[in-house]
Amino acid sequence: MNHVGQKVTLAGWVQRSRKMGGMTFVDLRDRYGITQLVFNQETDADLCDKANKLGREYVIQVIGTVTERSSKNANLPTGEIEIIAENLVVLHTAETPPFTIEDESDGGDDIRMQYRYLDLRRSVVRRNLELRHKMAFEVRRYLDELNFLEVETPVLIKSTPEGARDFVVPSRMNPGEFYALPQSPQTLKQLLMVSGFDRYFQIVKCFRDEDLRADRQPEFTQIDCEMSFVEQEDVLNIFEGMIKHLFKKIRGIEFNEPFLRMTWADAMKYYGSDKPDMRFGMKFVEMKDLTEGKPIKVIWLYALPMILGQIAQQFYSFCDSAIVGNCINPDALAAVGATNVISNTLIGFLNSATLGLSIPIARYFGAQDQKNMRKCIGVSAILTFVTSIVLTIVGLLFIYDLLVLLGTPEEIIHMADKYVKYILAGLIFSAIYNFGANLLRAVGDSKTPLIFLGIAVVLNIGLDLLFIQGFHSGVAGAAIATVISQAVAGVACFIQNVTF
Repeated sequence: MNHVGQKVTLAGWVQRSRKMGGMTFVDLRDRYGITQLVFNQETDADLCDKANKLGREYVIQVIGTVTERSSKNANLPTGEIEIIAENLVVLHTAETPPFTIEDESDGGDDIRMQYRYLDLRRSVVRRNLELRHKMAFEVRRYLDELNFLEVETPVLIKSTPEGARDFVVPSRMNPGEFYALPQSPQTLKQLLMVSGFDRYFQIVKCFRDEDLRADRQPEFTQIDCEMSFVEQEDVLNIFEGMIKHLFKKIRGIEFNEPFLRMTWADAMKYYGSDKPDMRFGMKFVEMKDLTEGKPIKVIWLYALPMILGQIAQQFYSFCDSAIVGNCINPDALAAVGATNVISNTLIGFLNSATLGLSIPIARYFGAQDQKNMRKCIGVSAILTFVTSIVLTIVGLLFIYDLLVLLGTPEEIIHMADKYVKYILAGLIFSAIYNFGANLLRAVGDSKTPLIFLGIAVVLNIGLDLLFIQGFHSGVAGAAIATVISQAVAGVACFIQNVTF
């Protein structure tokens, strides 16, 4: 508003133009922002017609008078004034750009990089460059006040051993020999320290021939510093002060409290990174202290899921035996055989899931090395075997009570005496199978348990056929259904074991 009434000359690019009745409005964009130009048909028709032919990104120069706008735009720094144009010069015409020159552009990364000179016209990119300039200026001023000396080090140097590959430049004067571009001025700044320059800094380009990362490209700029005759606390205080200085001068943000400090060991322990983002919390919690020197906790945590799976399997086996003993017609036996498909498949999933989950559980609770892992698996296999035998004995003690509870006829209960030995053999074999499978996993062979699985399926088929035999003479359909159910269960278990 201080320039109202003054005649000015502006030059820049056409952002957009709008025609409203006898008035044409043109937004002129330059490095300092956007200014509205006004062309009046009644005042100067020729000038207005010339303005109507302007296109996006035309380069123009305008002479006019600054006036106050009747409808102000609070979103623009120049939104309170406009220029009444008196003369217009088209410095250069332009083709329609491949993307809009706006803060929210419709161009993707690739096309904006291809036409980088157009992308740099966007105010959001310009502001980034202005911010970088201000930061570099304030860094130099801050370090200069602390007697740092800015020294420009050579770019063409001899290759030095560092963390990445060098970019090399062939020497015309010395055929077959090469210069290297510096990965950092490490060696050169150490020479400065030896030479007596106790405080050095440089805003320097570094070149590293390495794979691209989110925060790294082949060339990048860093604030490089070196000091002599100082302690760690001196270095931390100086550069903490530099960060505070930058925020205060550039963003107007003042930090009064000292920065939080963290050792590298704590950063890796609690966040798993040497540059942690602490805004979200989520610290790592170590359980090693709870399990170290107490392997029995690890063993029980590993064995518990397997024991629970064994309990479920034994319960199913007892109920299945009792129901088979209670069924005296082929239809009922066929129904039992059909349900075996679901029951045995679920058992296969359960056993395989416990085997798959138990190893990561043990590892999480302290079994980190392979030797300790195998020890835990072996001991838990023994615990599972003992649990299976105990459950089998308890189940056999109460199997008659279970048959009575299910309303089994007395003659069938007496008949069941003949098959108790088969029930006992099947359940003990199941326990032996689980023990062998887990023990073999403990020594590192994950495929051998499949042999036990195959044997178990075959014996279970034989046991079911023995159960059926003698209950009814016409039970061929039930026998076939049971055999098929066991085969399906075996396939399911096989797939689950291979998967896990």
